[in-house]
Amino acid sequence: MKKSWLDKRESIINDIAGCFAGKSGISVKDFRDVFLVPGSASPIMDFNTQYLGDEAVLKEIFDELSDRTGLDTSRIEDHYHREETFAQFGEHLLRAGAYEKGGRV
Repeated sequence: MKKSWLDKRESIINDIAGCFAGKSGISVKDFRDVFLVPGSASPIMDFNTQYLGDEAVLKEIFDELSDRTGLDTSRIEDHYHREETFAQFGEHLLRAGAYEKGGRV
């Protein structure tokens, strides 16, 4: 069954929160409240500075997002811009075809 854009949008928010929170030691709820709330979300670089140890952790996150969304890891990396917000990152992934060729919704 083909999922609606809103269903995919909710899935990408949950997947981003789950992947990044899981590797950073903060709860999914806290991640969503701080980094995914519309209008008050911090840029990705704030999260990286505070919670990510190194680029290897980021690679693991991209691999997990790839498994969840069906996008190649390289496409996920291409859409990851530290000056943007996680909400913008999610929208980029949806426009790139997340959940179209596989992954879980």
